[in-house]
Amino acid sequence: NICSNETLIALMGAMHMALLGPEGLEKLALRVTASTQAAVDAVLSLEGVELVEPGSKVFREFAVRLPGPAREALSAMEDAGVIGGFDLGRWWPEMSDCLLIGCDEGTTESDISHLSRSLGDWVAGVEG
Repeated sequence: NICSNETLIALMGAMHMALLGPEGLEKLALRVTASTQAAVDAVLSLEGVELVEPGSKVFREFAVRLPGPAREALSAMEDAGVIGGFDLGRWWPEMSDCLLIGCDEGTTESDISHLSRSLGDWVAGVEG
């Protein structure tokens, strides 16, 4: 039953937040914010990659415009062992060159490095 599943997920979320407490929740949010900003900085350092909404505030996820189709970038990153994000063109055809990238409390510097390296390799191939 899908409704009981929704309730279970809501209960798990409430338990997690209660166990973290106000200070723990703040630390968690700061960690997610830091990893997201590190990913933004790494990805934007690549030639031809730009934020879809420059100057916007980001938390957990951000959208970038690529110099080619996002589906091709994702395929290349998958070949490199990286789950690179979500192709926004799947829902909005006019955004076929846009990629939604997400970070969470488990995102490491190594994850960000692998993401930017694999995306950078693809970008170099597109622009080269």
